Amino acid sequence: MKYFIANWKARITADQALNWSKEFSDKIGADTVLQTELNNDKIRIIICAPYPFLFLLKNRFNNRKNIFLGSQDISPFDEGAYTGEVTAKMLQSTIHYSIIGHSERRHFFHEIEETIGRKIDQACSHDIEPILCIRGLKDKIHPAVKIIAYEPVDAVGTGNNENLQQVIEMKKKLKLAANTVFIYGGSVDPADIKSYTATGEINGFLIGNASLDPVEFYQIIVNSRS
Repeated sequence: MKYFIANWKARITADQALNWSKEFSDKIGADTVLQTELNNDKIRIIICAPYPFLFLLKNRFNNRKNIFLGSQDISPFDEGAYTGEVTAKMLQSTIHYSIIGHSERRHFFHEIEETIGRKIDQACSHDIEPILCIRGLKDKIHPAVKIIAYEPVDAVGTGNNENLQQVIEMKKKLKLAANTVFIYGGSVDPADIKSYTATGEINGFLIGNASLDPVEFYQIIVNSRS
């Protein structure tokens, strides 16, 4: 199975989210090959939208197999007097996945391994699958995590994607368990996606800027076909 994870970050409004969901849904509905791939568990699409839009999107994709919602982050706290936090318990009926430890969270919000570990624990305790982002060998891989997204900092949002051989070398160095899903994130677009899928070493993609356009995101999925 190949994973395609859209990370909208903080770059979209409610109206844009609704328009995106309709346009993307229409694209899927018109593509019988993609529908077959989804129904046969060959492809899984995860849309990681800002918190306020997750409930807007739920009805649009609720009945489509292998299309799931995810959050871009999650609170390290359980329920309680934590003003402004969005907890795993709040989200467990809406999402199946959560991005945790994204390089932007580590950089701008100074998240440390202890915080990231607590977020992973919260997600797992409420049946939410964590997608753990790492920048390289120095970032800890928590044993409960089954999906690892390697996102070299120099490639995130820069247009300078890391070449395939470097990505594969990093995967080898990480020495992941056999059942780990290995995701690459960093300036993936419709033009370069094919080169990453050729070897079968990469199980999917975390897509930022290119996922903001539903047609471009759809085209990435289509162009990944072998």
